[in-house]
Amino acid sequence: MVAAGRLAPASEPPTVEVAWPTGALYGLRTDTPDAFALSGSFRIAPAADGDDPLLLHLVAALATCGTRHRDEFEIADALERRGATLSLSVEPERVAFAVRGCSADFDALVALLVECLREPVFDAAAFHAERARLIAELQAEDGDPATRADAALSRLLYAPTHARHRPDADALIARLQRCTVEDVRRCHRDHFGATGLRIALVGDLDLDAAAATVERRSGDWPARPLPAWPDSALPVVASPLARIALPEAGYVHAALGRRLALRCDHPDHPALWLANRLLGGGFGSRLVAAVRETRGLTYSIQSQLAKPHPDLDGHWQIDLAVGADSLDAGLAATRDTLARFLDEGASAAELDARRAQAIGAFRIGLATLHGLGETMLFGAERGWGAAHLRTFPERLRAVDLATLNRVLRAHFALDDVRTAIAGP
Repeated sequence: MVAAGRLAPASEPPTVEVAWPTGALYGLRTDTPDAFALSGSFRIAPAADGDDPLLLHLVAALATCGTRHRDEFEIADALERRGATLSLSVEPERVAFAVRGCSADFDALVALLVECLREPVFDAAAFHAERARLIAELQAEDGDPATRADAALSRLLYAPTHARHRPDADALIARLQRCTVEDVRRCHRDHFGATGLRIALVGDLDLDAAAATVERRSGDWPARPLPAWPDSALPVVASPLARIALPEAGYVHAALGRRLALRCDHPDHPALWLANRLLGGGFGSRLVAAVRETRGLTYSIQSQLAKPHPDLDGHWQIDLAVGADSLDAGLAATRDTLARFLDEGASAAELDARRAQAIGAFRIGLATLHGLGETMLFGAERGWGAAHLRTFPERLRAVDLATLNRVLRAHFALDDVRTAIAGP
């Protein structure tokens, strides 16, 4: 990662962008005395085989368990005595990392972060312990109706080659059991690199000096090859309904979903996002009001969109938790509410109210360093830049009622809805 020069500010000062050949840093100076938050990510290639996503989770977990220069106790001490935190996580298309600490410790904490990303040693004992922990976690989740239904729905909507496809727990555990520490090392070599690197930095910092520190610490980190994600059509399934028996579960979870031929750079996306909030995005939404509050048929109900991404298509999804004796009535009421919403469309008052709530929630999410940094990173990963902090509310305000109802009917249609149900 080599500096290529400063770009013009992406929004009002003091938000800045600094570009590198493999990515960019987005900075915002804030009045939070002697504190900073760094959020970042880099892109990863499509899995070469079915084991790679699991191996990436192991890499992320083991990266802070020892490097070429420090063991896990020295890493923990370096963080604890500074009151700092460092974390890594993996999603289908990226590895994310975050550091929180005091401004005076910025250089030392960036050095530690880069060390964990680039130079983990993958001790065999730590590997076996972390693999056992991950297997135990999968076994525990195997009895959870929400986890099982959500994963089953992904298999109804996405082919195995798609990044959003999730195998069942038994298959994942079998793969983990045959993984070795050498597989983890190979996975790190193949996937970890400054590919599409994005860093959002907020806090009480000199942004020029901070950008120079990041460049100095990671300037020679190479990018990895990034082939295109497989183009995966809707899979052919024997039935649009999957049922998973969990006799000991205390409730039934149903997940209904439909694929969307729409990505986050599509002009309909802001209207789709608002339509989802009107449908099932919290108290006062159509589904919550009609199915839970008025009829009392569910413990909980919500709708959601798959996390948007410029290179991956997604889906909408409705989740409801019900008692076993209320399942049929709950599903019928859910479908009836959606059909009525599609037929009637939203009202102007409804749109105005939910839009105001959405903008308010977005702004409240910016009240912490963590929220600011993660929101900047979210916008950067989707090509919106640091200006996302300012432009997202503007994009929501630009959605008129006619556009919202057109998008609602085009993308929340009831044809080819697939359903997964888990529980007793």
